[in-house]
Amino acid sequence: MNIKALWEKAVEFHGHTCPGLAMGVVVSKIVLEELGDRAKRRELVAIVENVSCPVDGIQALLGCTFGKKNLIHKDTGKPVYTFYNRQTKRAIRLSKKQDALYRRPEQPKERQDQIDTILKRGRDLFNVQEVTISLPD
Repeated sequence: MNIKALWEKAVEFHGHTCPGLAMGVVVSKIVLEELGDRAKRRELVAIVENVSCPVDGIQALLGCTFGKKNLIHKDTGKPVYTFYNRQTKRAIRLSKKQDALYRRPEQPKERQDQIDTILKRGRDLFNVQEVTISLPD
């Protein structure tokens, strides 16, 4: 799925557009590229370290939900997301790069411009690393 289609699906779920949702779309696209398809049941597990708009993008695009018990919240307040594929046993951790979106004179100030910048920069906004994790059953 291309970024535009992912964006439209996430907006439909979330109810409005915002930069945080764009971050969730980018995170989800990286996960789909790295770990494969969205969760139909409980194959993919998301561990999120905040409760904010990016998490709605993750729910909408990756199929990770509290109801399926494959969305785990560990509140650190940080833009950090860990994903585990139960079938392949692979896990990745995404963390927003420290200076990824700090205000600079050349960075857009308008909301839609911020969204467009996030969607365009994509993977460049995040550190992506393979990790080993243990999950509760």
